[in-house]
Amino acid sequence: MLPFRTVLPATIYPFQINHQDKLLSLGSCFTENIGNRLLEAKFDISINPFGILYHPIAIAQHLNRIINDLPFPEDALFQHESYWYSHLHHSSFVEKSKADLLDLILQKDEATKNHLLNSNRIILTFGTAKIYHHLEWDGVVANCHKLPRKAFEARLLKVEEIVELYLPLLEQLCQKREVQLIFTLSPVRHIRDGIIENQRSKAILLLAIHEICDQIKQAHYFPAYELLMDDLRNYRFYEDDLVHPSEAAIAYIWNYFQQSFFDDTTAALLKEIQILQKAAAHRAFHPESIAHQNFLKKQLQKVAQLKERHPHLALEDLKTAFKI
Repeated sequence: MLPFRTVLPATIYPFQINHQDKLLSLGSCFTENIGNRLLEAKFDISINPFGILYHPIAIAQHLNRIINDLPFPEDALFQHESYWYSHLHHSSFVEKSKADLLDLILQKDEATKNHLLNSNRIILTFGTAKIYHHLEWDGVVANCHKLPRKAFEARLLKVEEIVELYLPLLEQLCQKREVQLIFTLSPVRHIRDGIIENQRSKAILLLAIHEICDQIKQAHYFPAYELLMDDLRNYRFYEDDLVHPSEAAIAYIWNYFQQSFFDDTTAALLKEIQILQKAAAHRAFHPESIAHQNFLKKQLQKVAQLKERHPHLALEDLKTAFKI
């Protein structure tokens, strides 16, 4: 019988991820798909503290500021239609006043700095090689915030630009402590500018990532892009927009991620957490019944036992869910 699909063999990495690790994920919206799964699984992870960042320069700008403790450039803040935005952040960073926005950014910077300095697993996801240079501000923006197109000059990054930007930055990051870097290429298709242009963009990013991984031993590639494009390779694994991966595709990639990075102990702990989460999602027909009250007591005991064995786990939401 002829095969119906090409299966991507398991990737072996020289390290693993467990619940003792501290993680940081930065990049495109796909990094939130994996990041949120890790968060739900009770890993200690900070997900896109600067908002979604689509291209390599946007990520590097923030990493450079945090690593080198550089002040935030206030000229990156601007007012548009009664609200204040940042050229360096996602549109979720918006306030009515400049002072409030700056305060929000500085708070996030401080929290991210503390998390970054303690993180030993960092996930970086590149989405597009297309960048927009704001002509008046004279800088590359992280988000266009729906400003007029005439305000920008767009172009594709070059492979060597990305590599030359990241090599010294990541070497500096790796010198500070023991850290492993996981690069992914987002399978989200940026086809507004054309299918060929999207493929060009992804090719640039893929070549840059592998060049970085070839030169930095702590940098590794996770094949999320290939899992969707070559392993699954079917439009039924996309949302209706035919651009974003479906829940089934994300679940498939998440399963591959677990097989790649989790050992048997971590997998068993994750299963235990998932059983409790499933129980917490249960809605009783008769919540005041003796049977349901006994069910809640039993689940609370399980949460307490889990916390005693793994005191680093954040289980407050489960305690609240089973509160009698």
